Amino acid sequence: SDIDKKGAELLQSLCRFIWVVGDFSPLIFGAKADIYNNLGLNFTSLSHLDDLGLIKFSSVIVFRMERLPKTFTAYYCDQPLTLTMQKETDNDLSIGNVLLTQAGKELAKISSAPGVDGFLEHVKEQWRAYLPENGNIPFIVN
Repeated sequence: SDIDKKGAELLQSLCRFIWVVGDFSPLIFGAKADIYNNLGLNFTSLSHLDDLGLIKFSSVIVFRMERLPKTFTAYYCDQPLTLTMQKETDNDLSIGNVLLTQAGKELAKISSAPGVDGFLEHVKEQWRAYLPENGNIPFIVN
């Protein structure tokens, strides 16, 4: 109830970049990329969402998922992407510069934000070391 209109709109934009990697995770790999900036997400807007208590944002720290198994599946708009890590257990995966707070997660769960054209490919590029050899698995993003 304390979120201003700008904050609500920015959160809706951020939700367009959420993947399910065990939990809801907005994958923001650097706030300067056009794919984010084209939807109004940049250093200033992410800092605003951080000030509202909806996310934890750092322009210098890269957050990571830890203790991941060798193989697991992440989802974007219900589209699966299976990753194969280097070790049998205890693997780490970069998930970018933003984490949702508990309040942000609760709001993200009720968001119906559509996916972003080209974002699946953007993330596949970030995670290319963990994709199968062919890496060109066809996906459709709505």
